Amino acid sequence: MEKSHAPKSSSSDATDILGFPLVDDRGTLVTEDRRKTERRHWGAKPNYPLVDSQGDVITQNRRRVVERRVLRAAPTSAEVPAEQRGPALAVRYGGEVWELASDSEPLLLGRRDGCQLRVSNKFVSRDHARIDAAENGFVLTDSSSNGTFVRFDDGTVHEVYRSSFELRGSGVLRLGRPVEIGAEDLIRFRLRV
Repeated sequence: MEKSHAPKSSSSDATDILGFPLVDDRGTLVTEDRRKTERRHWGAKPNYPLVDSQGDVITQNRRRVVERRVLRAAPTSAEVPAEQRGPALAVRYGGEVWELASDSEPLLLGRRDGCQLRVSNKFVSRDHARIDAAENGFVLTDSSSNGTFVRFDDGTVHEVYRSSFELRGSGVLRLGRPVEIGAEDLIRFRLRV
């Protein structure tokens, strides 16, 4: 008969949702009395670790922590003088607008939930394309099976298929199908230098 090395729990031990006993970082059982006492001391950090992905101890509602981190983000474009901003790209689709600067993260376009710009269409791949900042502007990189079509305001049309293409001026994109004026799934873009 094998012996279990897990600590025995008594009726006064705290348990998690599944009924397993709570154990702190030293392997000591957390009793219900200890858990209630620690909960009463709002300013004190608990002895057993409740940490997030960055190693910070969680002592409050996660939503509030995320909102504070957003507020401490980099300065907005209104706080930075125009001569220091560099090129910017505005992308508009479905009533939403994305402003990309030269130091922005790539804008992911596709059908997947993780994409910032989501287009629900059978011709659109899960990870269809992305827009990256480059030295003098922005580059569209297609990684789909149906391609991306670009129509500039001057009337020129380009098909981008599993390659990269520099966006300039302003125009529209369509994922998976050729650009048709008046189509509902057109993505508008405008480059500001």
